[in-house]
Amino acid sequence: MGRPKLRRTAIFAAALTFASAAVLSGEASARDAAAVAAGGGLVETHCAPCHGENLSNPNGIADLRQLRPEDRGRFNQTLQQGRGQMPSWAGMFSDAEVDQIWAFIESISN
Repeated sequence: MGRPKLRRTAIFAAALTFASAAVLSGEASARDAAAVAAGGGLVETHCAPCHGENLSNPNGIADLRQLRPEDRGRFNQTLQQGRGQMPSWAGMFSDAEVDQIWAFIESISN
């Protein structure tokens, strides 16, 4: 008698874990989608005038679609300190907004 109950308990625990992971994944996906959307708005307002509508300006300005996850530190530094023709945006964006901009860039990266 003890074994079938133990097996049912293990199956229930596994199902509960799976269901919890699915719910959390859905919540994470919703947060990610919201971050990408918010980042898109920030990019449209603040970045697209120089980097172009698709963040790929043919006039020699950095193609942000080429950024990779390992470029995040360089992106943050450039945003804070500026580089070449790009001015510093230090103090313009909150950390959350920088994360949203990065989420948008990641969503369109080549």
